Amino acid sequence: MTIIPSSIPKIYFFRCFFVSISLFFVAVIPTSAQQTTRIAALVNNEIITVRDIESRMQILFVASNLKPTKSVIKRLGNQVLRILVDEKLKLEAAAKYRIVVTETEFLDAVATLEKDNKISPGGFREYLRRKGIDWDAMSNQIRAQILWSKLVQRILLPKVLVSDIEIRDRLKQIGESLAQSEYSISEILLAPGQAGRRSLAKENAKLLVREIRKGTDFGVLARKFSDSNSASSGGDIGWQRIETLPSFVRSHLLKMEVGEVSDPIESPHGLYIIRVNEVRAIGDRNEGTEEVNLRRMFFRSSLKGSAGNRENFVRRIENIRKGISSCNEFDQVAKKAGFTGETKLGRLKLKELSSEIAKEIKNLPIGQPSLPIQVGENVTIFAVCQRSSPSPSSGRDQVRQKLLKEKLDIVARRFLRDMRANAIIDIRI
Repeated sequence: MTIIPSSIPKIYFFRCFFVSISLFFVAVIPTSAQQTTRIAALVNNEIITVRDIESRMQILFVASNLKPTKSVIKRLGNQVLRILVDEKLKLEAAAKYRIVVTETEFLDAVATLEKDNKISPGGFREYLRRKGIDWDAMSNQIRAQILWSKLVQRILLPKVLVSDIEIRDRLKQIGESLAQSEYSISEILLAPGQAGRRSLAKENAKLLVREIRKGTDFGVLARKFSDSNSASSGGDIGWQRIETLPSFVRSHLLKMEVGEVSDPIESPHGLYIIRVNEVRAIGDRNEGTEEVNLRRMFFRSSLKGSAGNRENFVRRIENIRKGISSCNEFDQVAKKAGFTGETKLGRLKLKELSSEIAKEIKNLPIGQPSLPIQVGENVTIFAVCQRSSPSPSSGRDQVRQKLLKEKLDIVARRFLRDMRANAIIDIRI
């Protein structure tokens, strides 16, 4: 079970790898040509070479700014090898189900990476060359991620069902919550993969925690190493109430501050690393998503002139406000007062407005004018003509999606676990 509902895999699992690009690249492990072609592992007779591991390590170091010390290379090298083994199994499964990557899908993926990393269209391959990254290694990784994403959606997703009873029970659980806060959280899961590998996963988790606390990008490491489906979004699993989380997480979360990264957390599924991105009061969510249909009129302020001018201006604004009791009257009064601009602002979310304006109109009765608000050099009057909050059904839909993502994450990991169990894997280094 994933800590929290992770994103349903989209067509690409990678997004932006190159956050915080290093200005230089240090070779991972100096090796001869003979050594790089040496077999590191066999997966059902599919070969993984030392060169394959080195190439993936190059991508990792450039993407994350990790320093390629001997300790880091040793620890993460083992993790990279495990990822490559799983990748071979995923490719095998995709071939079994006749899932392929079209040229359009691949080019769209490359274009996404170019856009995310501010690379000129068509310049991705040259960009990699300058960074010392092997094009074949990168393109193989992209294709493997697309294939796995398509397999999860086409083969595994149809097997996942969420019942009305499950939705009802989760809504009841949320409704009975005594917690006053919810948390925006990111996660990294390191699953042992094979029996006897838990101690290695734990050491790798400790290493990742140290590097993240030194400043290495959490999202990059999540994309590269996490065994949760949330890896596709850099480990981000959104806003969660604490009662929806497994018990092995809750005690840690309650002690953490915003921005803090946990020590590795033991779970039946492996080692979790969590980061608290943000905390908010539960009620703040609807305030941010509530939409209002706004009117406004404004006049150049005369509050800095003489006492007489200020008094006349204040009296004028107050007389304008007294003449308004509905949105229709708002438009009529604005015209009579000499305001020639457009009064209708349309539908806006409260979170899209400045804090001062949002605070003033949050509880403003429909059709009633706000108090005058200084906006730049103008004094502005607002009126709310309509309010709309997220419908109850949207909460139900969100719960259904979360349950679906939770179950899909379990099914995907179980599918990969069964492939490992049935594979012949020969590690030779």
